[in-house]
Amino acid sequence: MNAQPTNTDKKVERKISWYLYVLAFIIASMLFSIGIYVGMMINQNVVNRIDKDIYSINEQVSTIGLLLLLDENNPAFCSVYKSELVKIDVMREKLGYELSMMEEQRGFSSPAVKNNYMILQGQSYLLSKKINELCADDKNILVLFFYDNKNCNDCKQQGTNILRARDSAKNKELIRIYAFDGGIESAIVESFKKQLNITTHPTTMIGSKRYVGAVSENDLRKAMENAD
Repeated sequence: MNAQPTNTDKKVERKISWYLYVLAFIIASMLFSIGIYVGMMINQNVVNRIDKDIYSINEQVSTIGLLLLLDENNPAFCSVYKSELVKIDVMREKLGYELSMMEEQRGFSSPAVKNNYMILQGQSYLLSKKINELCADDKNILVLFFYDNKNCNDCKQQGTNILRARDSAKNKELIRIYAFDGGIESAIVESFKKQLNITTHPTTMIGSKRYVGAVSENDLRKAMENAD
């Protein structure tokens, strides 16, 4: 005959269950905290690496700019300048994509690093503009895209349309895109906006033409292919 559990046994069982619940809660909380910490560390490491890469590319841009000055506007090295500019653009666009991924998918951003990237964008644009003035053949098509990640419903789609238009354009190898976030505190972005009278996001400038608001991929592609 099986013995029936006594009240004392039931109390012990309830006490053990209570301890198990508390222990499980503590372990879950610790794992959650560790997960958050590890995630933050990973994000910070990625941001630090991006910032280091931005600094490295900025040095390359500054070096080419210095060579242009020392060379007294000698067009003999145009092929070298353009070749280096292509390499810079590939790295610059990659970093921009990584920053966007951090902000959109991970919800993590660094205003200081973002501002450094805006400086890189500005310096790269000015370098491209200088090379265009010096090198008459196969001039680059310069595209300026002003957006705001926080207060602009059409900006994300416009950015996507610009990239797709560039990739489908007949002259895509000559198109250089420079994106400026008007939603952050950046002296260089504000300077460009003031100089170009940018008051609305999104605003896209392709060569000398200005496009305010959302523009279709097809219209952007045509504008890039026929830019002056």
